[in-house]
Amino acid sequence: MPLVDSFMEDERVHRQNLADAVNGLQVLGTFTPTLISFDGTNPSVTYTTQTGRYTKVGNHVIGEFDLAISAHSLGTGRPAIGGLPFTAHPQQVNGGFSLPTVSNLNLTAGYSQFSIAVNLNTTNALLVQLGDNVGAANFAFTDVAANFAMVGQVIYEV
Repeated sequence: MPLVDSFMEDERVHRQNLADAVNGLQVLGTFTPTLISFDGTNPSVTYTTQTGRYTKVGNHVIGEFDLAISAHSLGTGRPAIGGLPFTAHPQQVNGGFSLPTVSNLNLTAGYSQFSIAVNLNTTNALLVQLGDNVGAANFAFTDVAANFAMVGQVIYEV
């Protein structure tokens, strides 16, 4: 085998071994997001859209979800997004998130932003409202309108 061909074969094997190692650490899948109560009674919910997919690389999960409802009974406690694909690490730093779209979630006066926070050692993310010169506050189920919808992404450690 000529030297150039030998080098090319070594490079091909090296690349394949690297790809196999990365693929062994990566898991792809789907999950079903839900509207739940973090610390009370879950509402009864009629869903119109309820899809999620994730990529798990090592001990990090990147999940994307699309959740829409047409009706819900009032739950008690704090509303959260449930059904995340893996239990969050019990001592992780707060998970990252992106919520490009939300509709029909009522902010309290003085608050202008919303967020989700992955809860430690759970498969859910709490809905939180934020504002300028005010502390973070929880939402109540009365803040979640009957036609609530949210599309987002969450990144967290397991």
